[in-house]
Amino acid sequence: MFKNLKYLLNDCDKKETKCNKKCDKKKCCDLTTDGTHCQIENFVLSEANLPYEKCQTFPCLIKKFIKSVGIDTIIKISESLPIDGDRAAGINAGYSSIENFIYKGYTYNIRMTLTRTDGKVIYDSAVGKTDITANLQPLHTTRMEIQRATETAWGAMRRSSNTVGVTSLYASIWIPNIILINNLADINGNIEVINFRFSYLVDNQGNPIPIVL
Repeated sequence: MFKNLKYLLNDCDKKETKCNKKCDKKKCCDLTTDGTHCQIENFVLSEANLPYEKCQTFPCLIKKFIKSVGIDTIIKISESLPIDGDRAAGINAGYSSIENFIYKGYTYNIRMTLTRTDGKVIYDSAVGKTDITANLQPLHTTRMEIQRATETAWGAMRRSSNTVGVTSLYASIWIPNIILINNLADINGNIEVINFRFSYLVDNQGNPIPIVL
């Protein structure tokens, strides 16, 4: 299922939303309401080589958010120790301090959802802030952005949320070697491949909707 976790980005033209002439048009990025993805191979995760770094169509706001916060910081938050035995609560304690992102004078709430390879929700900053509420969420294997990320390296989708009922733009990436601490008795945790899905509210034209604090 995850044999394509090592990737090399297609050479997409940063100046245009379409790939340049060197790209096979059938394999290039194309952000639509039906979703988007990139065909990539031999990719190695690093700060300087994120799977969407050269892709013009990866949602700009999420790209800016991840680069501003730092992928290492986000990974460390996902590996947070449980609070009173509650892993999701431990993750939420870290993520709640960075989820409101200020960009060009406006504040946007960046929702984060973490899922296992079987689609089980580990944490959701909107509806899964504790293990109990996270466990109540349906499996996310049918979410198109996650399916596309499974097929390639990242996927995006603009759609109405199945859980909160509002239109959002989702971007999903798989990151390997995440250490999940189940409880303090098992301090070594489990090394897993986890899907990191980020989203924000958009209007009918796909423009980001800021929040009022």
